[in-house]
Amino acid sequence: MTIFRSLRMSSRLFLPFLLLCLTRHSVANDSLIQINKCCNDNEFLNEQLECVRSEVPLPQWSPIIYQPEVSGFLAPGTIPENWAIIKPSKPNCDESSRGPSGDKYSLKFIVAQENGLPPSYVNFDNGSLYLQDHPELISNRHYCIENNAALVCLKVAATNSALDALKGKIFKCCGDNAVYSESKKSCMVDPNVDYWNLNENFTIIGGFPACVNSHYAIHGRLDETYSLNIDGTLSDSHGKNYNQSYCIEKTYENLSEKASIFVCANTYSGFEKDVRFSIYPIGLAISIVFLILTLLSTLLLPCTYHVLHWRCQINYIVCLLFADVLLCFTQFLSMYISPTLCVLSAIAMHFLFLAAFFWLNTMCFNIWWTFRDIRPTSLDKTQETFRLRMYELYAWGVPLVISGIGALMDLLPSEYQPNMMKPKFGEKRCWFYGDAEILPYFFLPIGILLFLNLTLFMATARELTCGLWKTEVVKSTNERATLGRVCLKLVIVMGITWVADILSWGIGGPNYMWYFTDMINTLQGLLIFIVVGCQPQVIAALRRWLNGSSATDNGMGGTSSTNAPSVLNESTTKPVETLC
Repeated sequence: MTIFRSLRMSSRLFLPFLLLCLTRHSVANDSLIQINKCCNDNEFLNEQLECVRSEVPLPQWSPIIYQPEVSGFLAPGTIPENWAIIKPSKPNCDESSRGPSGDKYSLKFIVAQENGLPPSYVNFDNGSLYLQDHPELISNRHYCIENNAALVCLKVAATNSALDALKGKIFKCCGDNAVYSESKKSCMVDPNVDYWNLNENFTIIGGFPACVNSHYAIHGRLDETYSLNIDGTLSDSHGKNYNQSYCIEKTYENLSEKASIFVCANTYSGFEKDVRFSIYPIGLAISIVFLILTLLSTLLLPCTYHVLHWRCQINYIVCLLFADVLLCFTQFLSMYISPTLCVLSAIAMHFLFLAAFFWLNTMCFNIWWTFRDIRPTSLDKTQETFRLRMYELYAWGVPLVISGIGALMDLLPSEYQPNMMKPKFGEKRCWFYGDAEILPYFFLPIGILLFLNLTLFMATARELTCGLWKTEVVKSTNERATLGRVCLKLVIVMGITWVADILSWGIGGPNYMWYFTDMINTLQGLLIFIVVGCQPQVIAALRRWLNGSSATDNGMGGTSSTNAPSVLNESTTKPVETLC
Protein backbone atom coordinates (compact mmCIF):
# COMPACT_ATOMS: atom_id res chain seq x y z
CA MET A 1 0.00 0.00 0.00
CA THR A 2 1.07 3.59 -0.59
CA ILE A 3 0.90 4.61 3.03
CA PHE A 4 1.56 1.31 4.68
CA ARG A 5 4.13 -0.19 2.30
CA SER A 6 6.41 2.41 0.69
CA LEU A 7 4.35 4.58 -1.71
CA ARG A 8 2.57 1.99 -3.88
CA MET A 9 -1.17 2.76 -3.82
CA SER A 10 -3.76 -0.03 -3.43
CA SER A 11 -7.44 -0.05 -4.38
CA ARG A 12 -8.31 0.09 -0.70
CA LEU A 13 -6.68 3.51 -0.34
CA PHE A 14 -7.42 4.88 -3.81
CA LEU A 15 -10.90 6.26 -3.10
CA PRO A 16 -9.99 8.14 0.11
CA PHE A 17 -6.90 9.53 -1.61
CA LEU A 18 -8.89 10.60 -4.68
CA LEU A 19 -11.55 12.33 -2.60
CA LEU A 20 -8.94 14.02 -0.50
CA CYS A 21 -6.98 15.29 -3.49
CA LEU A 22 -10.13 16.54 -5.31
CA THR A 23 -11.38 18.47 -2.33
CA ARG A 24 -7.83 19.73 -1.68
CA HIS A 25 -8.40 20.11 2.08
CA SER A 26 -11.55 19.97 4.13
CA VAL A 27 -10.08 22.69 6.31
CA ALA A 28 -8.53 25.84 4.89
CA ASN A 29 -4.75 25.92 5.01
CA ASP A 30 -4.69 29.31 6.69
CA SER A 31 -6.79 28.15 9.68
CA LEU A 32 -5.38 26.34 12.68
CA ILE A 33 -6.15 22.64 12.97
CA GLN A 34 -6.37 21.30 16.50
CA ILE A 35 -4.66 17.93 16.91
CA ASN A 36 -5.22 16.02 20.12
CA LYS A 37 -2.10 14.54 21.72
CA CYS A 38 -3.38 11.99 24.25
CA CYS A 39 -0.68 12.49 26.88
CA ASN A 40 1.90 14.97 28.08
CA ASP A 41 5.51 14.80 26.93
CA ASN A 42 7.48 11.74 28.10
CA GLU A 43 4.25 9.81 28.76
CA PHE A 44 2.87 6.88 26.79
CA LEU A 45 -0.64 5.49 26.44
CA ASN A 46 -1.51 2.05 27.82
CA GLU A 47 -4.47 -0.20 27.01
CA GLN A 48 -6.33 1.01 30.08
CA LEU A 49 -6.40 4.36 28.25
CA GLU A 50 -4.12 5.83 30.90
CA CYS A 51 -1.13 8.09 30.37
CA VAL A 52 1.88 6.52 32.07
CA ARG A 53 5.05 8.43 32.89
CA SER A 54 8.10 6.79 31.30
CA GLU A 55 11.18 6.17 33.42
CA VAL A 56 13.41 6.67 30.38
CA PRO A 57 13.33 9.50 27.80
CA LEU A 58 10.86 8.75 25.01
CA PRO A 59 11.47 9.54 21.33
CA GLN A 60 10.17 12.84 19.99
CA TRP A 61 6.44 12.86 19.21
CA SER A 62 6.37 12.36 15.45
CA PRO A 63 3.16 11.05 13.82
CA ILE A 64 3.31 9.68 10.28
CA ILE A 65 1.88 12.49 8.11
CA TYR A 66 0.97 12.16 4.43
CA GLN A 67 0.84 15.26 2.20
CA PRO A 68 -1.28 14.67 -0.94
CA GLU A 69 0.01 17.80 -2.71
CA VAL A 70 3.48 16.30 -3.00
CA SER A 71 2.34 12.65 -2.94
CA GLY A 72 4.70 11.90 -0.10
CA PHE A 73 5.26 11.86 3.61
CA LEU A 74 6.60 14.68 5.73
CA ALA A 75 10.02 14.10 7.24
CA PRO A 76 9.88 12.34 10.65
CA GLY A 77 9.34 14.89 13.41
CA THR A 78 8.01 17.57 11.00
CA ILE A 79 4.68 19.08 12.11
CA PRO A 80 2.57 21.22 9.70
CA GLU A 81 2.65 24.91 10.58
CA ASN A 82 -1.14 25.13 10.82
CA TRP A 83 -1.39 22.35 13.42
CA ALA A 84 -2.13 23.39 17.01
CA ILE A 85 -1.17 20.55 19.35
CA ILE A 86 -3.49 20.19 22.35
CA LYS A 87 -2.09 18.07 25.19
CA PRO A 88 -3.17 16.13 27.09
CA SER A 89 -6.46 15.76 25.27
CA LYS A 90 -8.62 12.73 24.50
CA PRO A 91 -11.70 12.58 22.25
CA ASN A 92 -15.17 12.50 23.78
CA CYS A 93 -17.25 9.60 22.48
CA ASP A 94 -20.39 10.12 24.59
CA GLU A 95 -23.72 11.64 23.47
CA SER A 96 -21.99 14.63 21.85
CA SER A 97 -20.11 12.30 19.53
CA ARG A 98 -23.11 10.55 18.05
CA GLY A 99 -23.60 10.83 14.32
CA PRO A 100 -26.65 12.28 12.56
CA SER A 101 -28.26 8.84 12.26
CA GLY A 102 -27.98 8.24 15.99
CA ASP A 103 -25.16 5.72 15.69
CA LYS A 104 -23.28 5.17 18.93
CA TYR A 105 -19.53 5.69 19.08
CA SER A 106 -17.03 4.13 21.44
CA LEU A 107 -13.37 4.78 22.16
CA LYS A 108 -11.03 2.22 20.62
CA PHE A 109 -7.37 1.73 21.48
CA ILE A 110 -5.28 1.10 18.35
CA VAL A 111 -1.62 0.10 18.48
CA ALA A 112 0.50 2.16 16.10
CA GLN A 113 2.30 -0.80 14.55
CA GLU A 114 2.37 -4.53 15.21
CA ASN A 115 5.61 -6.47 14.85
CA GLY A 116 6.40 -6.98 11.18
CA LEU A 117 3.17 -5.31 9.98
CA PRO A 118 2.56 -1.93 8.27
CA PRO A 119 1.45 1.05 10.42
CA SER A 120 -2.14 0.78 11.68
CA TYR A 121 -2.96 4.40 10.85
CA VAL A 122 -1.64 7.50 9.05
CA ASN A 123 -2.37 11.22 9.47
CA PHE A 124 -3.09 13.57 6.60
CA ASP A 125 -1.82 17.12 6.73
CA ASN A 126 -5.42 18.39 6.96
CA GLY A 127 -5.71 16.74 10.39
CA SER A 128 -7.77 13.68 9.43
CA LEU A 129 -6.73 10.14 10.31
CA TYR A 130 -6.88 7.09 8.06
CA LEU A 131 -7.11 3.66 9.70
CA GLN A 132 -5.85 0.55 7.93
CA ASP A 133 -8.94 -1.45 8.94
CA HIS A 134 -11.55 1.31 8.62
CA PRO A 135 -13.20 2.51 5.38
CA GLU A 136 -13.49 6.23 6.19
CA LEU A 137 -11.42 9.17 7.37
CA ILE A 138 -11.60 10.14 11.04
CA SER A 139 -11.92 13.86 11.78
CA ASN A 140 -9.43 15.54 14.09
CA ARG A 141 -12.12 15.90 16.82
CA HIS A 142 -12.61 12.14 17.09
CA TYR A 143 -9.12 10.89 17.88
CA CYS A 144 -5.94 11.55 19.80
CA ILE A 145 -2.54 10.18 18.91
CA GLU A 146 0.73 9.10 20.52
CA ASN A 147 3.84 7.44 19.13
CA ASN A 148 2.78 4.03 20.42
CA ALA A 149 -1.00 4.13 19.94
CA ALA A 150 -4.10 6.18 19.13
CA LEU A 151 -7.55 6.55 20.73
CA VAL A 152 -10.29 6.73 18.09
CA CYS A 153 -14.08 7.16 18.28
CA LEU A 154 -15.62 4.44 16.09
CA LYS A 155 -19.16 3.27 15.45
CA VAL A 156 -20.41 0.35 17.52
CA ALA A 157 -23.24 -1.85 16.23
CA ALA A 158 -25.95 -2.18 18.89
CA THR A 159 -26.30 -5.94 18.47
CA ASN A 160 -22.59 -6.56 18.74
CA SER A 161 -22.14 -4.26 21.73
CA ALA A 162 -24.82 -6.09 23.72
CA LEU A 163 -23.23 -9.46 22.95
CA ASP A 164 -19.68 -8.30 23.58
CA ALA A 165 -20.64 -6.83 26.94
CA LEU A 166 -21.26 -10.38 28.17
CA LYS A 167 -17.88 -11.66 27.01
CA GLY A 168 -14.46 -11.33 28.56
CA LYS A 169 -11.88 -9.68 26.35
CA ILE A 170 -8.76 -11.72 25.68
CA PHE A 171 -5.70 -10.19 24.06
CA LYS A 172 -4.26 -12.87 21.76
CA CYS A 173 -0.91 -11.58 20.52
CA CYS A 174 -1.15 -12.87 16.95
CA GLY A 175 -4.93 -12.80 16.51
CA ASP A 176 -6.84 -15.70 14.99
CA ASN A 177 -5.10 -18.50 13.09
CA ALA A 178 -1.53 -17.50 13.90
CA VAL A 179 1.14 -18.20 16.51
CA TYR A 180 4.33 -16.46 17.60
CA SER A 181 7.71 -17.59 16.23
CA GLU A 182 10.56 -17.06 18.70
CA SER A 183 13.20 -17.53 16.01
CA LYS A 184 11.64 -15.00 13.62
CA LYS A 185 10.47 -12.63 16.38
CA SER A 186 7.09 -12.23 14.68
CA CYS A 187 3.71 -13.86 14.19
CA MET A 188 3.39 -16.51 11.51
CA VAL A 189 0.71 -18.51 9.71
CA ASP A 190 1.42 -22.12 8.79
CA PRO A 191 -1.26 -24.43 7.29
CA ASN A 192 0.37 -27.47 8.92
CA VAL A 193 -0.04 -26.12 12.45
CA ASP A 194 -2.99 -27.10 14.63
CA TYR A 195 -3.71 -23.62 15.91
CA TRP A 196 -4.79 -22.84 19.41
CA ASN A 197 -8.34 -21.47 19.61
CA LEU A 198 -9.90 -19.87 22.66
CA ASN A 199 -13.34 -20.56 24.09
CA GLU A 200 -16.28 -18.81 22.39
CA ASN A 201 -17.10 -17.09 25.68
CA PHE A 202 -14.20 -14.70 25.01
CA THR A 203 -13.93 -11.79 22.64
CA ILE A 204 -10.58 -12.16 20.90
CA ILE A 205 -8.58 -8.97 20.44
CA GLY A 206 -5.49 -9.38 18.32
CA GLY A 207 -2.26 -7.52 18.91
CA PHE A 208 0.62 -7.05 21.30
CA PRO A 209 0.49 -4.58 24.19
CA ALA A 210 1.71 -1.07 23.39
CA CYS A 211 5.22 -1.15 24.86
CA VAL A 212 7.96 1.45 24.89
CA ASN A 213 10.49 0.50 22.18
CA SER A 214 8.37 -2.64 21.53
CA HIS A 215 10.29 -4.39 24.33
CA TYR A 216 8.29 -7.37 25.59
CA ALA A 217 8.95 -9.88 28.34
CA ILE A 218 7.50 -13.39 28.73
CA HIS A 219 6.12 -13.65 32.25
CA GLY A 220 5.10 -17.24 32.90
CA ARG A 221 2.60 -19.51 31.18
CA LEU A 222 -1.10 -20.21 31.51
CA ASP A 223 -1.99 -23.07 33.88
CA GLU A 224 1.55 -22.93 35.25
CA THR A 225 1.83 -19.67 37.15
CA TYR A 226 -1.25 -17.87 35.88
CA SER A 227 -4.75 -18.90 34.83
CA LEU A 228 -7.28 -17.13 32.63
CA ASN A 229 -10.60 -15.98 34.14
CA ILE A 230 -13.92 -15.78 32.32
CA ASP A 231 -13.77 -11.97 32.38
CA GLY A 232 -10.39 -11.95 30.63
CA THR A 233 -8.25 -11.16 33.66
CA LEU A 234 -5.32 -13.27 34.85
CA SER A 235 -5.03 -14.93 38.26
CA ASP A 236 -1.83 -16.15 39.86
CA SER A 237 -1.41 -19.19 42.09
CA HIS A 238 -2.33 -17.07 45.14
CA GLY A 239 -5.65 -15.98 43.63
CA LYS A 240 -4.53 -12.42 42.87
CA ASN A 241 -6.02 -10.92 39.69
CA TYR A 242 -4.24 -8.82 37.06
CA ASN A 243 -5.91 -6.81 34.31
CA GLN A 244 -3.05 -4.67 33.04
CA SER A 245 -1.65 -4.75 29.50
CA TYR A 246 -0.79 -8.24 28.33
CA CYS A 247 -1.41 -10.71 25.55
CA ILE A 248 -1.23 -14.49 25.44
CA GLU A 249 0.06 -16.68 22.65
CA LYS A 250 1.52 -20.07 21.87
CA THR A 251 4.99 -20.26 20.36
CA TYR A 252 5.61 -22.04 17.08
CA GLU A 253 8.73 -23.79 18.38
CA ASN A 254 6.91 -25.15 21.48
CA LEU A 255 3.34 -25.82 20.37
CA SER A 256 2.95 -28.62 22.92
CA GLU A 257 3.50 -26.19 25.81
CA LYS A 258 0.93 -23.90 27.39
CA ALA A 259 0.45 -20.39 26.03
CA SER A 260 2.96 -17.78 27.16
CA ILE A 261 2.04 -14.43 28.70
CA PHE A 262 3.64 -11.41 26.98
CA VAL A 263 3.87 -8.17 28.95
CA CYS A 264 5.69 -4.86 28.54
CA ALA A 265 9.14 -5.00 30.10
CA ASN A 266 8.69 -1.52 31.57
CA THR A 267 5.40 -2.51 33.28
CA TYR A 268 6.74 -5.86 34.48
CA SER A 269 6.36 -4.73 38.07
CA GLY A 270 2.58 -4.78 37.68
CA PHE A 271 2.71 -8.55 38.00
CA GLU A 272 3.80 -10.37 41.13
CA LYS A 273 7.49 -9.53 41.41
CA ASP A 274 9.95 -12.09 42.70
CA VAL A 275 11.86 -10.72 45.68
CA ARG A 276 15.03 -12.21 44.20
CA PHE A 277 15.12 -9.53 41.52
CA SER A 278 15.34 -6.89 44.25
CA ILE A 279 17.96 -8.41 46.56
CA TYR A 280 20.19 -10.28 44.10
CA PRO A 281 21.54 -7.18 42.31
CA ILE A 282 22.49 -5.75 45.71
CA GLY A 283 24.38 -8.94 46.59
CA LEU A 284 26.13 -8.87 43.22
CA ALA A 285 27.15 -5.23 43.70
CA ILE A 286 28.69 -6.13 47.07
CA SER A 287 30.45 -9.09 45.46
CA ILE A 288 31.91 -6.86 42.74
CA VAL A 289 33.35 -4.42 45.29
CA PHE A 290 35.10 -7.20 47.22
CA LEU A 291 36.40 -8.88 44.07
CA ILE A 292 38.06 -5.58 43.15
CA LEU A 293 39.51 -5.37 46.67
CA THR A 294 40.78 -8.94 46.31
CA LEU A 295 42.48 -8.03 43.06
CA LEU A 296 44.07 -4.93 44.60
CA SER A 297 45.23 -6.84 47.66
CA THR A 298 46.99 -9.35 45.42
CA LEU A 299 48.81 -6.52 43.66
CA LEU A 300 50.35 -5.55 47.00
CA LEU A 301 52.63 -8.57 46.63
CA PRO A 302 54.76 -7.58 43.61
CA CYS A 303 57.25 -10.39 44.08
CA THR A 304 54.53 -12.82 43.01
CA TYR A 305 53.73 -11.23 39.66
CA HIS A 306 55.26 -14.11 37.74
CA VAL A 307 54.36 -17.02 39.98
CA LEU A 308 52.38 -19.66 38.08
CA HIS A 309 49.67 -20.12 40.67
CA TRP A 310 49.31 -16.36 41.08
CA ARG A 311 48.52 -16.03 37.38
CA CYS A 312 45.83 -18.71 37.57
CA GLN A 313 44.30 -17.02 40.59
CA ILE A 314 44.28 -13.58 38.94
CA ASN A 315 42.60 -14.96 35.80
CA TYR A 316 40.00 -16.68 37.95
CA ILE A 317 39.18 -13.48 39.89
CA VAL A 318 39.08 -11.34 36.74
CA CYS A 319 36.65 -13.74 35.01
CA LEU A 320 34.38 -13.84 38.02
CA LEU A 321 34.56 -10.05 38.42
CA PHE A 322 33.51 -9.26 34.85
CA ALA A 323 30.82 -11.96 34.89
CA ASP A 324 29.33 -10.48 38.07
CA VAL A 325 29.46 -6.97 36.58
CA LEU A 326 27.45 -8.12 33.55
CA LEU A 327 25.02 -10.08 35.71
CA CYS A 328 24.48 -7.10 37.99
CA PHE A 329 24.02 -4.84 34.96
CA THR A 330 21.35 -7.10 33.43
CA GLN A 331 19.56 -7.49 36.78
CA PHE A 332 19.40 -3.76 37.51
CA LEU A 333 18.63 -2.55 33.97
CA SER A 334 16.87 -5.53 32.35
CA MET A 335 13.83 -3.49 31.29
CA TYR A 336 15.95 -0.90 29.48
CA ILE A 337 18.40 -3.20 27.68
CA SER A 338 17.93 -3.59 23.93
CA PRO A 339 17.35 -7.17 22.67
CA THR A 340 20.72 -7.22 20.89
CA LEU A 341 22.63 -6.05 23.97
CA CYS A 342 20.71 -8.59 26.06
CA VAL A 343 21.84 -11.46 23.80
CA LEU A 344 25.45 -10.25 23.74
CA SER A 345 25.46 -9.92 27.55
CA ALA A 346 24.13 -13.47 27.92
CA ILE A 347 26.81 -14.91 25.62
CA ALA A 348 29.56 -12.97 27.41
CA MET A 349 28.34 -14.09 30.86
CA HIS A 350 28.19 -17.68 29.65
CA PHE A 351 31.84 -17.54 28.55
CA LEU A 352 33.10 -15.68 31.65
CA PHE A 353 31.39 -17.93 34.20
CA LEU A 354 32.65 -21.03 32.38
CA ALA A 355 36.16 -19.55 32.22
CA ALA A 356 36.06 -18.83 35.98
CA PHE A 357 35.25 -22.48 36.68
CA PHE A 358 37.95 -23.73 34.31
CA TRP A 359 40.57 -21.47 35.92
CA LEU A 360 39.50 -22.75 39.34
CA ASN A 361 39.91 -26.28 38.02
CA THR A 362 43.36 -25.32 36.71
CA MET A 363 44.32 -24.04 40.17
CA CYS A 364 43.18 -27.31 41.73
CA PHE A 365 45.21 -29.30 39.21
CA ASN A 366 48.27 -27.13 39.79
CA ILE A 367 48.07 -27.69 43.56
CA TRP A 368 47.66 -31.45 43.10
CA TRP A 369 50.60 -31.51 40.65
CA THR A 370 52.75 -29.69 43.20
CA PHE A 371 51.77 -32.08 46.02
CA ARG A 372 51.86 -35.31 44.03
CA ASP A 373 55.54 -35.88 44.89
CA ILE A 374 56.71 -36.07 48.48
CA ARG A 375 59.87 -34.17 47.64
CA PRO A 376 59.71 -30.44 46.93
CA THR A 377 60.32 -29.63 43.30
CA SER A 378 61.39 -26.66 41.31
CA LEU A 379 60.76 -25.72 37.70
CA ASP A 380 63.06 -23.93 35.35
CA LYS A 381 61.84 -21.05 33.22
CA THR A 382 61.09 -23.18 30.16
CA GLN A 383 59.03 -25.75 32.08
CA GLU A 384 56.98 -23.12 33.88
CA THR A 385 56.31 -21.18 30.68
CA PHE A 386 55.19 -24.35 28.90
CA ARG A 387 52.85 -25.31 31.76
CA LEU A 388 51.37 -21.79 31.82
CA ARG A 389 50.66 -21.95 28.08
CA MET A 390 48.93 -25.30 28.51
CA TYR A 391 46.81 -23.90 31.34
CA GLU A 392 45.81 -20.90 29.22
CA LEU A 393 44.93 -23.10 26.25
CA TYR A 394 42.70 -25.22 28.48
CA ALA A 395 41.08 -22.55 30.68
CA TRP A 396 40.39 -20.08 27.87
CA GLY A 397 39.97 -22.47 24.96
CA VAL A 398 37.39 -24.95 26.26
CA PRO A 399 34.96 -22.25 27.53
CA LEU A 400 35.36 -20.45 24.20
CA VAL A 401 34.41 -23.62 22.32
CA ILE A 402 31.38 -24.34 24.54
CA SER A 403 30.05 -20.77 24.47
CA GLY A 404 30.81 -20.52 20.73
CA ILE A 405 28.77 -23.65 20.03
CA GLY A 406 25.90 -22.22 22.07
CA ALA A 407 25.98 -18.91 20.17
CA LEU A 408 26.18 -20.76 16.84
CA MET A 409 23.18 -22.93 17.71
CA ASP A 410 21.17 -19.78 18.38
CA LEU A 411 22.11 -18.28 15.01
CA LEU A 412 21.27 -21.36 12.94
CA PRO A 413 17.64 -21.68 11.76
CA SER A 414 15.69 -24.46 13.47
CA GLU A 415 15.44 -26.52 10.26
CA TYR A 416 19.24 -26.93 10.18
CA GLN A 417 19.48 -28.36 13.69
CA PRO A 418 16.01 -29.72 14.58
CA ASN A 419 17.33 -32.18 17.18
CA MET A 420 19.79 -29.82 18.88
CA MET A 421 18.96 -27.86 22.00
CA LYS A 422 19.30 -24.10 21.49
CA PRO A 423 20.29 -21.86 24.44
CA LYS A 424 17.79 -19.18 23.29
CA PHE A 425 19.88 -16.36 24.71
CA GLY A 426 17.90 -13.20 25.44
CA GLU A 427 14.48 -14.57 24.49
CA LYS A 428 13.05 -14.69 28.01
CA ARG A 429 15.78 -12.87 29.94
CA CYS A 430 19.44 -11.96 29.45
CA TRP A 431 20.53 -15.54 30.08
CA PHE A 432 19.38 -18.99 28.97
CA TYR A 433 15.71 -19.42 28.11
CA GLY A 434 14.92 -22.05 30.73
CA ASP A 435 16.02 -25.10 32.71
CA ALA A 436 16.24 -27.48 29.75
CA GLU A 437 18.42 -25.08 27.75
CA ILE A 438 20.91 -24.37 30.55
CA LEU A 439 21.72 -28.04 31.27
CA PRO A 440 23.97 -29.03 28.32
CA TYR A 441 25.70 -25.66 27.98
CA PHE A 442 26.31 -24.70 31.60
CA PHE A 443 25.25 -26.97 34.46
CA LEU A 444 26.68 -30.14 32.89
CA PRO A 445 30.20 -28.68 32.31
CA ILE A 446 30.42 -27.04 35.75
CA GLY A 447 29.05 -30.18 37.41
CA ILE A 448 31.88 -32.19 35.85
CA LEU A 449 34.42 -29.55 36.92
CA LEU A 450 33.16 -29.51 40.52
CA PHE A 451 33.48 -33.30 40.65
CA LEU A 452 37.04 -33.09 39.29
CA ASN A 453 37.95 -30.38 41.81
CA LEU A 454 36.77 -32.47 44.73
CA THR A 455 38.63 -35.50 43.36
CA LEU A 456 41.87 -33.52 43.01
CA PHE A 457 41.60 -32.19 46.54
CA MET A 458 40.98 -35.63 48.00
CA ALA A 459 44.12 -36.83 46.22
CA THR A 460 46.02 -33.78 47.51
CA ALA A 461 44.79 -34.34 51.07
CA ARG A 462 46.02 -37.92 50.89
CA GLU A 463 49.51 -36.75 49.91
CA LEU A 464 49.54 -34.21 52.74
CA THR A 465 48.41 -36.61 55.45
CA CYS A 466 50.05 -39.86 54.35
CA GLY A 467 53.37 -38.70 52.86
CA LEU A 468 56.64 -39.39 54.65
CA TRP A 469 58.36 -36.03 54.80
CA LYS A 470 62.03 -35.66 55.48
CA THR A 471 63.10 -33.44 58.33
CA GLU A 472 64.77 -30.88 56.09
CA VAL A 473 61.54 -30.22 54.18
CA VAL A 474 59.12 -29.92 57.10
CA LYS A 475 59.10 -26.17 56.69
CA SER A 476 58.25 -26.52 53.02
CA THR A 477 55.55 -29.03 53.94
CA ASN A 478 53.91 -26.51 56.28
CA GLU A 479 53.93 -23.96 53.52
CA ARG A 480 52.38 -26.44 51.12
CA ALA A 481 49.71 -27.27 53.66
CA THR A 482 48.90 -23.57 53.98
CA LEU A 483 48.61 -23.34 50.21
CA GLY A 484 46.33 -26.36 50.09
CA ARG A 485 44.04 -25.03 52.83
CA VAL A 486 43.60 -21.67 51.13
CA CYS A 487 42.76 -23.18 47.77
CA LEU A 488 40.45 -25.72 49.37
CA LYS A 489 38.57 -22.77 50.88
CA LEU A 490 38.25 -21.35 47.39
CA VAL A 491 36.68 -24.55 46.12
CA ILE A 492 34.27 -24.55 49.07
CA VAL A 493 33.38 -20.91 48.50
CA MET A 494 32.58 -21.39 44.84
CA GLY A 495 31.93 -25.09 44.62
CA ILE A 496 29.37 -25.82 47.31
CA THR A 497 27.24 -22.77 46.55
CA TRP A 498 27.07 -23.78 42.89
CA VAL A 499 26.21 -27.35 43.88
CA ALA A 500 23.20 -25.84 45.67
CA ASP A 501 22.36 -23.91 42.50
CA ILE A 502 22.45 -27.12 40.45
CA LEU A 503 20.28 -28.85 43.05
CA SER A 504 17.74 -26.01 42.92
CA TRP A 505 17.60 -26.44 39.15
CA GLY A 506 17.16 -30.23 39.40
CA ILE A 507 14.84 -30.44 42.41
CA GLY A 508 12.80 -27.30 41.81
CA GLY A 509 10.22 -26.25 44.36
CA PRO A 510 9.17 -22.79 45.58
CA ASN A 511 11.67 -19.98 45.07
CA TYR A 512 11.83 -19.16 48.78
CA MET A 513 13.40 -22.58 49.45
CA TRP A 514 16.56 -21.41 47.71
CA TYR A 515 16.75 -17.77 48.79
CA PHE A 516 19.57 -18.43 51.27
CA THR A 517 21.82 -20.45 48.95
CA ASP A 518 21.14 -18.09 46.04
CA MET A 519 22.04 -15.08 48.18
CA ILE A 520 25.27 -16.78 49.32
CA ASN A 521 26.03 -17.39 45.65
CA THR A 522 25.70 -13.69 44.85
CA LEU A 523 28.18 -12.90 47.67
CA GLN A 524 31.02 -15.04 46.28
CA GLY A 525 33.23 -11.96 45.96
CA LEU A 526 32.95 -11.23 49.69
CA LEU A 527 33.79 -14.83 50.62
CA ILE A 528 36.73 -14.96 48.21
CA PHE A 529 38.06 -11.73 49.69
CA ILE A 530 37.92 -13.27 53.17
CA VAL A 531 39.83 -16.32 51.94
CA VAL A 532 42.40 -14.62 49.66
CA GLY A 533 42.49 -10.94 50.51
CA CYS A 534 42.62 -11.24 54.30
CA GLN A 535 45.67 -13.49 54.56
CA PRO A 536 48.30 -12.37 57.11
CA GLN A 537 50.92 -11.72 54.43
CA VAL A 538 48.50 -9.44 52.56
CA ILE A 539 47.77 -7.49 55.73
CA ALA A 540 51.52 -7.24 56.41
CA ALA A 541 52.14 -6.03 52.86
CA LEU A 542 49.39 -3.43 53.26
CA ARG A 543 51.02 -2.15 56.44
CA ARG A 544 54.39 -1.92 54.71
CA TRP A 545 52.81 -0.07 51.81
CA LEU A 546 51.13 2.40 54.17
CA ASN A 547 54.47 2.89 55.93
CA GLY A 548 56.24 3.48 52.62
CA SER A 549 58.28 0.27 52.69
CA SER A 550 58.99 -1.90 49.70
CA ALA A 551 56.79 -4.95 49.42
CA THR A 552 59.68 -6.85 47.95
CA ASP A 553 61.82 -6.76 51.10
CA ASN A 554 63.55 -10.02 51.77
CA GLY A 555 61.88 -10.13 55.14
CA MET A 556 58.39 -10.67 53.74
CA GLY A 557 57.10 -13.70 55.53
CA GLY A 558 60.61 -14.70 56.57
CA THR A 559 60.34 -18.04 54.75
CA SER A 560 61.37 -19.46 51.43
CA SER A 561 60.41 -22.40 49.32
CA THR A 562 61.58 -24.14 46.19
CA ASN A 563 58.13 -25.23 45.05
CA ALA A 564 56.96 -21.87 43.67
CA PRO A 565 58.74 -21.25 40.36
CA SER A 566 58.79 -17.94 38.54
CA VAL A 567 59.36 -17.11 34.90
CA LEU A 568 61.82 -14.42 35.98
CA ASN A 569 64.45 -16.89 37.19
CA GLU A 570 65.67 -20.30 36.18
CA SER A 571 64.59 -21.50 39.65
CA THR A 572 63.01 -19.56 42.46
CA THR A 573 62.73 -19.22 46.19
CA LYS A 574 59.46 -17.29 46.34
CA PRO A 575 57.53 -17.51 49.61
CA VAL A 576 54.56 -19.85 49.44
CA GLU A 577 52.43 -17.26 51.23
CA THR A 578 52.33 -15.28 48.00
CA LEU A 579 50.79 -18.08 46.00
CA CYS A 580 47.21 -18.04 47.23
